[in-house]
Amino acid sequence: MKKLIFFALTLSFSLVISCEQTYVSPSGMLKLFVAVGQSGRIAVSKDGMFWTDATQPISHLRGVAFGNGTIAAVAQSGDLILTSTDGITWKNRSQSGTFYGITYGAGKFVTVGNGGVILTSTDGITWTDRTQAGTFYCVTYVAGIYVAAGTAGTIRTSTDTITWNNENEAGDSFYGITFGNGLFVAVGDNGRIMTSPDGATWTDESQGSDRFYGVVFANGRFVAVGENGLILTSTDGATWDDKSISTSDDLFAISYGNGKFVAAGQNGLILVSTDCKTWHNYMLGGQTFRGIVYAE
Repeated sequence: MKKLIFFALTLSFSLVISCEQTYVSPSGMLKLFVAVGQSGRIAVSKDGMFWTDATQPISHLRGVAFGNGTIAAVAQSGDLILTSTDGITWKNRSQSGTFYGITYGAGKFVTVGNGGVILTSTDGITWTDRTQAGTFYCVTYVAGIYVAAGTAGTIRTSTDTITWNNENEAGDSFYGITFGNGLFVAVGDNGRIMTSPDGATWTDESQGSDRFYGVVFANGRFVAVGENGLILTSTDGATWDDKSISTSDDLFAISYGNGKFVAAGQNGLILVSTDCKTWHNYMLGGQTFRGIVYAE
C-alpha cells in the first residue's frame, strides 16, 4: 500500500508538493482521521498530513462516525452502511435507505437520510428503523438528547431515538449540526446559523448568504465550513470571525483530533490547522470528500 507524503510551505495558506513512499497499513490502530466521499472514497490519517487510501468499490459515501471501537460510514445510494475497526478493512452492512448523516451517542449509532429515514444500531451491524416525516441531512448527540436536522428547517429531537419531537424552524435547510459551550449549532443554506440550548428553542445567528455544509466544536470554539473555502469561527455561536481561504473548492466536513482541526472537501481537498488562523493545504486530488471523523 502506498502513502502520499506532502511537504508544506507554511504561509497563511500553505503550498504543497507531493511524492510517494512505501507505507505500512495502520491496521488495528485507532486515533485516526477517517475521511469518506464520492465513489466509495475512504482515506485515513494519523495527523491529517499523511493519508492512506482505503477506497471501496461502492457508491457515494456521505457521513462517518465512530463509537465503541467501530467506524461506521453511510452511503447516499446503494443501500449501504460500512463498518470497520481500523479504517482499512471494511464490511458491508446492507440497509435499505438513502443516508446523509450519522452520529454516535449513548451507546448507539444513529443515521439519518432521505424520506425521513432514521436507523439506530448498538454495534453497526444490526439496525432498527425509527423513520420520521421529513428529510434529514445531519444528526448529533449530547447529554441525553439526539437532534436531527434537514430540509426546509426540519428539526427533530429525541431522548431515546424511539419518540421524536418536532422542533421545526421553517426556512433554509440545515446540513451540519454540533454541540459545544452549552449550545447546539446548526448550519445550512444561505448563511443560515441557528443556536439552541436544548434543541427546542432556536435563535437565528445567520451570517452572509453562502452555504454552510459542516460544523464542529472543539478547543473552545465552533468552526463552520462551506462553499468556496468558507470558514467561520466563533466562541459563542453569535459572533463569527471569517477565516476563509482562497479557493473555488467547497468544504463539506470538519473534525478535530490530535490537537488539529481537519476539513475535507471538493476534489480531495484537505485543510489542517491548529489555531483556525493558518490553514495548511494537503490537496489529495481525486474524488470529493463528504464526511470526516476522528476515531479515538
